[in-house]
Amino acid sequence: HEMPPLSPQTNSAERVIVKKPEQLIRLFDKAGYKLASVRTGEAMVPLMLVRDLPDGFEDLSDSDARKKLFIRTVLPLVLRVNLRIAAQRKVLLALLDKRRAGSKPTRREQRWLDRLYRTTPDSDATLRRRVASIPPSLAIAQSAAETGWGSSRFAQNGNALFGQWTFNDKDDGMKPAKAASGTRHEVKAYDRLVESVWDYARNLNTNAAYRALRNARARGERSGVALAGHLNRYSERGMEYVELLRDIIRHNDLAALDDAKIANRPPR
Repeated sequence: HEMPPLSPQTNSAERVIVKKPEQLIRLFDKAGYKLASVRTGEAMVPLMLVRDLPDGFEDLSDSDARKKLFIRTVLPLVLRVNLRIAAQRKVLLALLDKRRAGSKPTRREQRWLDRLYRTTPDSDATLRRRVASIPPSLAIAQSAAETGWGSSRFAQNGNALFGQWTFNDKDDGMKPAKAASGTRHEVKAYDRLVESVWDYARNLNTNAAYRALRNARARGERSGVALAGHLNRYSERGMEYVELLRDIIRHNDLAALDDAKIANRPPR
């Protein structure tokens, strides 16, 4: 087996680096990237991975225009990460079948398995539940909720789309302005937006707090609205946070993006 990487590796042709939101809008338009066509399934999402939110993103005065640009920015990142997870899942299932048939994985295959969402080697069912994709509608709704549609300091300066915490002094984290005295946590910062999405998917797929989400997904719940119901522990707001996510999904027609497909090569 070709073992898929365990990190969100991308190449330079896929990366988009722009200074201003207007440039990004023009680039997306030039690539024929329209959310309406993606929602109906008429068009694929172009393989364009924005490295960081352009300066002035939070100053876009038309809130509808900012929301639309934010969705267009985050959707390809989520689809790219889901593609990597799907490739991992395919190899994982093949290796588990091989093991069930009585063949031992090679040392290389076993090392890959051991590093894949770190779990004990005998918990095949756990691994199967962990290595699965995240509905784009859920990921976009959470990133919108956590960043104020891309306007937060953490998104602007740290490529942090999901407000994930770090307690590691070595991490280049960002201190929340309203953190209570005595708290040690910082918001984790990233070099690229895609790394933030990758870390978020890993968090939902491994953290004990989201086991119910993984179990529901394994039972066949696939929609963002359904899976949001298992994220009451993501925020101190509990079920109020769940309802916020569901409102964002419904009011912005995000469920229609769950079946979106991403192109396999960047536009010219």
